Parts: sequence; structure tokens; C-alpha cells
Amino acid sequence: MTNALPPDAAERAHALDTRRSFIVQAPAGSGKTELLIRRYLALLGTVEHPEEIVAITFTRKAAAEMRQRVLKKLEEMGSPLAENPARLRIQTIDSLCASLTRQMPMLSKFGAQPESIEDARDLYEEAALATIALVEEPADGKVPNAVASQIERLLDHLDNDVGRVQGLLADMLARRDHWVRHLRRMGRADLEAALVAQRARIVEEARALYPRADPGDVEVWQALAQSLLTKEGEWRKRSKEAQAYAGEGASREPLRDILQTLQALPPAQYSDGQAEVLEAIGGLLPHAIAQLKLVFQARGQVDFTEVSQGALLALGAEGEPTDLALALDYRIRHLLIDEFQDTSISQYELVARLTEGWEPGDGRTLLAVGDPMQS
Repeated sequence: MTNALPPDAAERAHALDTRRSFIVQAPAGSGKTELLIRRYLALLGTVEHPEEIVAITFTRKAAAEMRQRVLKKLEEMGSPLAENPARLRIQTIDSLCASLTRQMPMLSKFGAQPESIEDARDLYEEAALATIALVEEPADGKVPNAVASQIERLLDHLDNDVGRVQGLLADMLARRDHWVRHLRRMGRADLEAALVAQRARIVEEARALYPRADPGDVEVWQALAQSLLTKEGEWRKRSKEAQAYAGEGASREPLRDILQTLQALPPAQYSDGQAEVLEAIGGLLPHAIAQLKLVFQARGQVDFTEVSQGALLALGAEGEPTDLALALDYRIRHLLIDEFQDTSISQYELVARLTEGWEPGDGRTLLAVGDPMQS
């Protein structure tokens, strides 16, 4: 008795065409990593040096598992590479970024390579507290400076709870990769426009998962979410429709997730008080980043976001590649990325830099596999 081929067997075989680039979207457990490994092995037969192929993922555990699976296949094939695994460039994206900053320390602005740490919460807290301490620094000895005023406004909004302000700034520093590029566009009008756009995008996602609902504004969808989910985000037991979805298990988790998002959506406009607080936060964030960089320097440690941003500097601006970028462009011919939905903004830009100038048919390829629903 033979095993039946999966319904998408033709598409899987198509993705093994080593002359072309592909983006593969599939749910968890569908064999995306196995497909990437098969392509990696196929590419080894097309390159002069195995180092020309780079396979990256997002955790050390995943990278180690991928390496072991590749080595097992190579051993089964009797490949001499099985005896020289150091030539296999299978690594985390963070280790790739770190290697770039090591190669160009001046351009990455790191100088001596700091230690990369996975949990930098203590550093964020220290930088946040140092930012709050700026409230004691007057501009001219007579009146508080703008930074002090912004800190006072934020403290007033949070009932003078320094711990809450510190936690808020620390949380923002941890997620700075999402907003640091937009500091100049953090005025009230820009933020409200972003809210409107985000609300519209979420409604479109909901319509794709729940096509039976009539098109409508956010409030209509929020009412639907309320009718199907409890305040805790669970399917309502007294709703036959909700229980029908609940009975479908994991296949309906994306719908529940988007309905929960709809439940938690803020209004499309800020109150005047909220706008003032947002203005204060926007004004403080550059100072918080500056304090974080001082903490990094004093500790000799950085987080992965800093490493990613340093790697981007080392590669140069779009259209203005550095010598390192040109060298890598020559050495890397094939890039394979697992769990692509987990890329941060800096990491996404890193991939764009690494593949800048690649053209169809020039012998260089990209394979990205992932599940957007897990993003």
C-alpha cells in the first residue's frame, strides 16, 4: 500500500525549481521546513561552494534542528559535507546580523562587538528610569525644559506613578523597531490616519475569514464579535453559531483571533487629553532611545533589535551599498528563510538589502516560507 500524495504535491515539487524564487504560505504542521530542507539539499548540487547558500530561521533551537535534519540527509546520501558541517550556513537571523556587524564594526557604529542578549528588559527599564530622571534638568535654570514638561505631563496622566511611566517607556523601547522610523510622523493627524487605516485592514481580514457577514463599518463587526465571543474572548456557549465555530477547533482560531482584535480596537479618534499624552510620549521617545544607547555602551550589551539595525547600517542605504554589501552580494547566491512571518521590520529590510539588485534568471534565488496567520 503506498502513501497518497498530498493534494498540493505539484506545488511542492514546483518550489524545488532551483532556478526560481518562491514565497510559500502554508499553515503550521504542513511541512514547510521540510520543503525548505529539500530545496537546500537540491541547491547544494548547483553551487560551487556550499557557503553560497544561507538558510536562516528565528530561534537557536530551530536552527539547530534544521542543521541536524540536513546533516542526517547528507549522511544518508554519503555526501562529504556530512563530515564538514561548518561549511553549512544554517543560522538564526540574529547571528547573521551579528556577523555583519563584526565584519564592518565602524559602519555598524558598534566598534568593539558587544554581547547580544535575548532578554534585555533590565536595560530597557534602566534607560526608561534615566529618561524620567531628565525631569530634574531645567533648560535655563528658571523654567523646566521641554523634556521635563513632557515627563510631567505623562506622570500626571498616570497619577504620578513612576513605575507605570517606567514600564510604559520600557515597553516602547522593547518594540522600537516598529516605530523608530516614524518618529517624525507621530503627530495627532498622522496617528489618527494610521488608526483608520489599521481598522480598515482588520475589517478586510475579518471579511476574508467570515464572508457570510454583510460588509460594514468597524462598529458592525464589533457588534458581531460581541455576539459570538465573551469578554474573555471565548466562544459564547449560548450562541448556536458560536458553538458551531467552536466545534471546528483549531481551524477557526484565526477567526476567533480577529474577532478578539475587533473587540479591543480603540476609537478612530483621540480625545484632546489623549492627544496631549501621545504628544508627550512622542517627544520623549528619542530621548529614551538616546538613554538606551548609553546603557548599551555602559553594559557592553545590546538587544537583537540593535544588532539588526547595526547590520542595516553595515550594508548601506538602499541604492548605496557598502563594500560589505557588494561582497555579500557576490558570495550569497541563494537565501532560504523559515518562519518568514516572524521577521521584524529591520530584519525584513535586511533581506531586502541582501537581495537588492537580484534579477530573475541571474542564478540567485530566494525562498521564504511561513504562515501569515501566525504573524
